[in-house]
Amino acid sequence: MEPVTRQKSSFHRAVWNEVAQHLRSRFTAGLLVLVPIIGTYLILRIFFDFLDGVLKPAFEWIFGRYYPGMGLVTLVIVVYLAGVIATNLIGRAFFQGIQQALTVLPVVRSVYGVVNRLVDSLAGKRTTGLNRVVLVEYPHPGLWTVAFLTGFSYSDSDNELLAVLYIPTAPTPTSGWLAFVPVARVFDTDISTQAALQTVLSGGISYPERFLKRPLPEAELVAAMPRKANGSTSVPAP
Repeated sequence: MEPVTRQKSSFHRAVWNEVAQHLRSRFTAGLLVLVPIIGTYLILRIFFDFLDGVLKPAFEWIFGRYYPGMGLVTLVIVVYLAGVIATNLIGRAFFQGIQQALTVLPVVRSVYGVVNRLVDSLAGKRTTGLNRVVLVEYPHPGLWTVAFLTGFSYSDSDNELLAVLYIPTAPTPTSGWLAFVPVARVFDTDISTQAALQTVLSGGISYPERFLKRPLPEAELVAAMPRKANGSTSVPAP
């Protein structure tokens, strides 16, 4: 009887292991499918509720009642009309006048300047900013970190061109480090902004499988500059 009992115990253990593995794999697959969907829904829901909360009093005052979702519809219409106006000559001049007025106001110009540069970066109108993804050895040599090249700064004391880098932290790219790094230690990549942000937001779960890494063109320009008698490089300030 003892061998039969052992065989039954082994059979039951094997069946339980199969069932447990099946449940674990299916549960994990379900989480991987549902978590991004639910997360997207919650983020959009918060955004829609915010719009509705801001515009609800105005709609109730004008129309006497309010329907959920009217804030989103209004936002779409306003953005579309702004695009229509901005694409013709008179509308372009009108918005340029508003932009010039905003750049004159003492407090507003600081906020507007930052937001305007950020939008230009996302739209690909600037060669620096969030649309230029680079690699830098950080926090110590041998470890490569994704960063965004936001600009260049010139050190008069060291006679050196520095790359201004924003190094995001995972999984919240809005928090990160600002570093001034010599251009020779920064490498350009062909990684898109979307791929870089997905890598940071996912904590490395989503990442570019292949990419190119090459020295910054600005670093090659600095290396080709003639040197002065004291050995320093005559690099023009950007």
